[in-house]
Amino acid sequence: PRVFQSEHQGALWDCLISFIRLLLNYRKSSRHLAPFISKFVQFIHKYVACSAPAAVSFLQKHAEPLHDLSFDNSDLAMLKSLLAGLSLPSRDGRADQGLDDEGEGEWGQPGS
Repeated sequence: PRVFQSEHQGALWDCLISFIRLLLNYRKSSRHLAPFISKFVQFIHKYVACSAPAAVSFLQKHAEPLHDLSFDNSDLAMLKSLLAGLSLPSRDGRADQGLDDEGEGEWGQPGS
């Protein structure tokens, strides 16, 4: 699909980050969001299949919130397998998670 082509990578990553933020902000309702999370994971799987280097880079950079979603939704085997299939940095070994314009962590949560 065109959305996975390199010229769209910035916009795609922005959309994926926004979707992850949405899921994290409504994590208390995650049981109701399980179908959306499942579709999101299917989309990420397609991204990996079509553009592995870019997809893996995204997943490695944003591993922590994805692990949080996996922890909150332990029954979503696809998400667990996606994360298990990557060589992800530890939480302590994260490289660059900059602050956004509002002074919050990248995921819209203070200090994250």
